[in-house]
Amino acid sequence: NVASIGTVFEKLLYKPLVRLSGLLAFALMAGGLSILVLDLGRPDRLVISMTHFNFKSIFVWNINFYMGFFAIVAAYLWTAMDWRLVGVSKPVGILAFMWRLALTSCTGWVFGFIVARQAWDAAVMAPMFIVFSFAYGLAIFLLVLMAAYGWTQRPLGDAVIRRLKNLLGVFVAGSLYFTAVQHLTNLYATEHHGVVRFIL
Repeated sequence: NVASIGTVFEKLLYKPLVRLSGLLAFALMAGGLSILVLDLGRPDRLVISMTHFNFKSIFVWNINFYMGFFAIVAAYLWTAMDWRLVGVSKPVGILAFMWRLALTSCTGWVFGFIVARQAWDAAVMAPMFIVFSFAYGLAIFLLVLMAAYGWTQRPLGDAVIRRLKNLLGVFVAGSLYFTAVQHLTNLYATEHHGVVRFIL
């Protein structure tokens, strides 16, 4: 989020935070991919999933999006750290932002496309996951940023915290909106009343 705001939307306040944002995205994606790998059940299935691609499986799409995101974020961090590549930083940042939207949509489709989970079988899952990821990512970034500045005993300006806090509020409000839409849509169908009551 923060890297995209600084590079893609050219907000100067966020430029010094681009590298931390990219590094944190890389670390969180590694955690997300490890959870997907654990979902395979047995370690030997990883070899099968890497050599036999079932493009009808949304999980295969998701893992490919993760691998692509690793490569793009690595390139993005390189352009952010090498002053000779400063002209390439924005196009790579735009690619990272668009890829990130596709990756998060794919994660939402994992829930939206699986017919066994009828309560979540909805088109709203993709944009809902995008807004959720904006909120979760920014919240984790804020915690890491405040901890890093606290450990190094450097002052973190109120303007930065205020802007990020307000942006987080917008993302949380968007998350609440999409959650309300999902539940109201499910409540409209009688077959989902029981599961919505259970979830709420």
